Amino acid sequence: MLRKRRLAGVLVATAVLLALFPATPAQAQDCDFVKKTGPDGDEIFVWTCSEGGSGGGGEGEQGCFTSLGSRGARVPCTHSTLGWFANIQGGCYIRPMRPQPAADDPRWEGKDLAEGMFYIAHCFALEGADGLSFERLGTPIFLSNQETPIGQLLEEAIARLPLDPDIRLAPDPDGVGLVGLPVWMWTPPNTSTWNQAEDSATSLDTTLRVRANGEEITWEMGDGQVVHCDSPGTPYESRFGAEESPTCGHVYEEPSRAQPGGRYTITATTRWRIDWWVDGDITGGTLPATRTETASVRINELQVVTS
Repeated sequence: MLRKRRLAGVLVATAVLLALFPATPAQAQDCDFVKKTGPDGDEIFVWTCSEGGSGGGGEGEQGCFTSLGSRGARVPCTHSTLGWFANIQGGCYIRPMRPQPAADDPRWEGKDLAEGMFYIAHCFALEGADGLSFERLGTPIFLSNQETPIGQLLEEAIARLPLDPDIRLAPDPDGVGLVGLPVWMWTPPNTSTWNQAEDSATSLDTTLRVRANGEEITWEMGDGQVVHCDSPGTPYESRFGAEESPTCGHVYEEPSRAQPGGRYTITATTRWRIDWWVDGDITGGTLPATRTETASVRINELQVVTS
């Protein structure tokens, strides 16, 4: 009988998302933006505030909070033009910069694209007693994935991957093996167990994609031995008889009668490589993920018949 348990390879902390989208104090004003002409004739965004209202421009969220001003302001958590609200520098709207700066651009300053990327940021400043304006329009800023909704998209996309181990053994777990005879281990290669699997998550016009490929299965055989296989293994067929597996196998040297339940517990952990990227010429990075399944097998002593 097989038992399965799933282990996430990467999780984005909920506290990070709460920092990005904090709760709004009850007395905050509801604000939305209007376009105006600035002192130099440039188009600027000015946020007008009221006692209540919908905080429009977003996608149905309850609203996010910027601490600027005496009472603060409730603003949309997303905006179709400006992007996501981020609780940084008093409050900014951010969108991924497309394309990202070239690899030799000095703005990177040793930063790693796998850890974060540049965003176009529109950050708030106070304007008079009744509104907010944007202090900087279209300013590129580097933010780590944990500081932005990219981290949440990555978590969602990985959660949608159909990774699910399905290990097979010969002898069959319902049967009995013998000391000194080979045990074969394998998994049927498909998108859930080994072969390439893909999925995605989208927010506003930003789509993050993930692609997973199996790289290794580590078999803990229950007798203290560990077998590392860099392939899904070879399925056993009766015509192979007592041959050893050409790709992934093991031979027990002691019977299992001293083990709990009289069986060796076998734990197989599949290691996946997850590549991720954001649509629009924005490359991402690589993350590990693992999935684990257990089985057990009974191994008896080989009886020698003599005359």
